[in-house]
Amino acid sequence: MPPSAVHRTREPELPHSVFDPFPAASRTASFLLPAEPSAVREGRHRVGTTLLSWGLGLDEDSSWSLTVVCGELLAGAVRRAAGDAPGPAGRLAVGVDVDGDQLIVDVREVPGGAAPPARVRRAFP
Repeated sequence: MPPSAVHRTREPELPHSVFDPFPAASRTASFLLPAEPSAVREGRHRVGTTLLSWGLGLDEDSSWSLTVVCGELLAGAVRRAAGDAPGPAGRLAVGVDVDGDQLIVDVREVPGGAAPPARVRRAFP
């Protein structure tokens, strides 16, 4: 059968899309950081490295925007943790999820340094 006669199921790419419209699989990563100011830089670096290793094809502007957003999320969590009861610093649980064209980065405080529960999360438009 000639190539022009083959029915293609691939959807057209969006002109401003930064993700592969057909990712190999959903990707999830998570890590813990101490709830202290040094976590902001370390968290930005780890999220950026994780996304780069997944080969999502992010352009420079998108990568920069994600770095800024991650930094703001982490800084806010560190500020909230510092305002809590005195004692040893807790931890921050950072999660990065990619499912199709959805990217979710979340930062949660984990009081007392306990490990966060394992979870599976799906994003819906």
